[in-house]
Amino acid sequence: MHVVLVGPEREENLSLRYLASALRQAGHGVSLARFDSPEHLQSVVRQVGHERPGLVGLSMVFQARGREFYELARALRESGYSGHLTAGGHFATVAYEAILTDLAELDSIVRHEGEATLVELADALQRGAGREDLARIPGMTIRGMGDELLLAPPRPPVENLDTLPLPARDTPPMLHLGVPTAYLVGSRGCYAACDYCCIASWHKAASGPRYRVRSPGNLADEMALLHRERGVRNFVFHDDNFFLPTASANRQRFEDLRAELRKRKLRDIGLVVKLRPNDCDRDNLLVLRDIGLMRVFVGIENARQPQLRSLGRRVSAGQLERCLDLLDDLDIYCAYNLMLFDAYTTLEDIAGNLAFLRRYPQFAFNWCRVEVYAGTELEKRYAQEGRLRGDYLARGYEIEDPRARLMYELLLPAVYGRNFDCEGLANLNIALGYYVRLLKHFHPRQWSPKLASRVQSVVEAVNASAVDLLEQTHVFVRDADLGDQALIGSFGAQLERDALGAGRLLTNRVRDAICEVETLAGAHWPLARRPTLGSADGLRLLGRRGLLAAFAGGLLWLLTGCGHHGRPPVVPPPDPVPPPIVPPPDPVPAPDPPPFAMDRPRPAPRPRSPE
Repeated sequence: MHVVLVGPEREENLSLRYLASALRQAGHGVSLARFDSPEHLQSVVRQVGHERPGLVGLSMVFQARGREFYELARALRESGYSGHLTAGGHFATVAYEAILTDLAELDSIVRHEGEATLVELADALQRGAGREDLARIPGMTIRGMGDELLLAPPRPPVENLDTLPLPARDTPPMLHLGVPTAYLVGSRGCYAACDYCCIASWHKAASGPRYRVRSPGNLADEMALLHRERGVRNFVFHDDNFFLPTASANRQRFEDLRAELRKRKLRDIGLVVKLRPNDCDRDNLLVLRDIGLMRVFVGIENARQPQLRSLGRRVSAGQLERCLDLLDDLDIYCAYNLMLFDAYTTLEDIAGNLAFLRRYPQFAFNWCRVEVYAGTELEKRYAQEGRLRGDYLARGYEIEDPRARLMYELLLPAVYGRNFDCEGLANLNIALGYYVRLLKHFHPRQWSPKLASRVQSVVEAVNASAVDLLEQTHVFVRDADLGDQALIGSFGAQLERDALGAGRLLTNRVRDAICEVETLAGAHWPLARRPTLGSADGLRLLGRRGLLAAFAGGLLWLLTGCGHHGRPPVVPPPDPVPPPIVPPPDPVPAPDPPPFAMDRPRPAPRPRSPE
C-alpha cells in the first residue's frame, strides 16, 4: 500500500521519519507531504490527488494547529480523496474523542506511539479489513457506522528502542553555518512529570514505561552512520530530556557513549542537548563537553519558587542559579525560556523574575506565558477552578491579579513580533549566540576573543532591551489607576513605539553580527529585508534551510514533542519541498515553495522548553 504522511517539515521531522521507516520495513511505499502552514494546504491536496494513496496520516502534534489540520482534512475530502484518513500525535491522542466527533472527514486516530499500529493499519487496509477488524488493532480509535467510536485497547510503548529501525533520511542534511547537521533522539519520554507538559500527559496515558532510552552503542551506531554516509558532524538531540534521574546513572551512560563513539573513531563532532536545571552536574557536563557538547537549552521556566510549584516543576530556584553559574563557568553556550505569566502571577513574582534576568545578562532568553494543553494536569486544575476559556483547540485563561493581567495585555502587542516570530529579535539573538559557538567549535581559526566579545555585547544589548520593556511596564502597572483607560491606552501605544524602535536598531546589530560570523565561516548567506510584525525592517533569511533552523532544536520544546508545546517553530526554508521518501511510480508535481506568510495564532504561543 502507498501511504502519504503529512506534517511539518521545518527540520527533519523525526516522528514522520520513524513512521516512514517502519512502514517501509513492512513493505509499504511512503512519501512525505510538507504542511508547515495553511499556505501548504493546496500543495498537499495536489500531492495526495496525484499519488492516490490508500492511507493518509496527519501528524496532529500541535494543539494550536488543530484548525489547520481540520481544514486540510476537509479539503482532501472535497478534492475527491476517498481513502482512509487517520491522524496521530500528542494532540490527536489526548483529544481523540473531540476530534473524531467534530471532524467527520477523519476515519480514525492512532493513539500514542504509532510505528507498529500504523503498520498494522496499512496491512489491514491492504487486505480489505472492515471497521470492526480495524478497531481490534491495539492503539486504534475507529469511527463506526454511526456516531459511535470503536476504541481498541492501548498499545504498550516499545520498551527496547534499539529494536526500532532508524528514521528514514532521504533528503540532504541541514546545514548549520555550513556544517552538516542531523536531528536525533536517544530516548522517548521524560522521567519528570511537570503539570503543564503535554509530553508528560501523552506518555502517562499510555500503558507501560513512559521513559525509555536507547543503548549507547545503538546511539553511536546511528551517529557513525550519519557521519559516514551523510558527512554529519553536528548532532542535535531532540530528546524531551537527555538526562536520566540521577547523576551517577548519567555518568555511566555518558562515559559509555563516549567510549562507543571512540570505538567508531567519531571525533571532532558537535553536540546539542536539552536539560533540566537539577541535572546540571559538573562532571557529567565535562564528559559531554569532551564528546563535543557546545550548546544546551535549559528548562528554566520560572525563577520564583511559588510559580515553579504552581507549574508542578519540582526544581528549586537555587538549582536554576547553580545550573547557569556552572554552564557559564564551563563556557557552554546556553539559552532558555521564561514562562513569566500564569493564572496566579503577581507583580511580586514578576519583580523576582526581572531580578533573575538582570543577574544573567550573558545568556540569550525569551519569555512567554504558560499555555494550557489538552490532557495536562494544568488543564485539569484550571478547569476545576473555573479558569478555562475557549475550547479544546485553543484553551485560554484569565490572569487572576488585575495588575499582572494588565501588564501582560500591554506587553503582548508590543513584543509579539520580537518574541514569537521565528525571525523575531529574541530568536535571532539566540541564533547569534549559537552561531558564534559553531564558529569556535568547527572553524576555530576564524574565531577570536575580540569577535566573541563583540557578539556578546550585542546579545546582552538585546537582553537588556527586553528587560527594560518589562521593567518599564511593571512600574507603570504597579502605580497606575486601573480605571484610567485613557492613560493606559496612551502608555500601551508608547510601549509599542518603544519596542518597535528598539527592535529595529537591535535587529540591524544582530543581522550585522550574523553576517560577520557567516562570512568568517565561508558560508555567507544573503539577507533581504522584509516587513515582519513588530519590526518594519525585520529580516528574511534566505540561506539554505534558513538561519533559524540552526537553533530550532532548542525551540522544539518551545514549540515539538509537542515533540510538543504550543505551535511549531516558524522556520520557513527557501528550498523546495523535499522529494517523497519513496517516490511513487509517476513523478509528483513539485509543491509550491514555502511562502513568507507567517502563522500567528493568538494567544501568543510559548517557546517550548525542556521539562
